Amino acid sequence: MLFAVAGAGCQQSSKKETGTLGAAASATAGATDRRVNVVNAFCAVMDEHPVGTDKAPYMALPENVRTYRGKKVGFCCDDCPAQWDAMTDADRDASLARAAVKKR
Repeated sequence: MLFAVAGAGCQQSSKKETGTLGAAASATAGATDRRVNVVNAFCAVMDEHPVGTDKAPYMALPENVRTYRGKKVGFCCDDCPAQWDAMTDADRDASLARAAVKKR
């Protein structure tokens, strides 16, 4: 299951420079005010992709956040939360552990 989920990838590469914001949200005034604190600076699905920006690495837009075991988990783009939802708890634990140890 993890291979299928991780192999699906995300569209974050088309959203360069703004991290989780993407082109639409970067054009929206006050978008950074909507962000919430998360436990990971790198995506819990695609752990090579950052969640936030250089100035706010542990901040993500609410639509790119899931609460898991009482913690807010951030994702790099709009595609990754659905992939996270499809994972088993064991896969989520392993994926979050990999992402959480990375620092920006």
